[in-house]
Amino acid sequence: MVLSQSIDGFTASTPLEALTDERSSLLAVGMNGEPLLTEHGYPARLVVPGLYGYVSATKWVVDLEVTRFDRETAYWTDRGWDERAPVLVASRIEVPSPLETLPAGDVVIAGSAWAQHVGVERVEVQIDGGEWE
Repeated sequence: MVLSQSIDGFTASTPLEALTDERSSLLAVGMNGEPLLTEHGYPARLVVPGLYGYVSATKWVVDLEVTRFDRETAYWTDRGWDERAPVLVASRIEVPSPLETLPAGDVVIAGSAWAQHVGVERVEVQIDGGEWE
């Protein structure tokens, strides 16, 4: 893994394979042809698609160390969070709102689904224990 440390002492443990595969990870030192601004992570910011930010989005990077998960830990992994932290396939129903009371009859159901790197081919919904549609 790569242990990144920010200027304020925050640490994140990023799987080395996530930094070397096809996902286009980067250590940003500038944006739009200019050095990063402090609010965007100056002097450097780690950006790794497909992982949750607590292992992949260190701002204000001042140190990077290649090590192993069994030798070092980081802020959130010290608190029991997943050390590899892949973004999981997720979905949610947004319409109707949770616990919304609805009149009898047809109801519009809408929501979102996402899966980084693989996409979403289709979404199915099951209503009141019926068939998946």
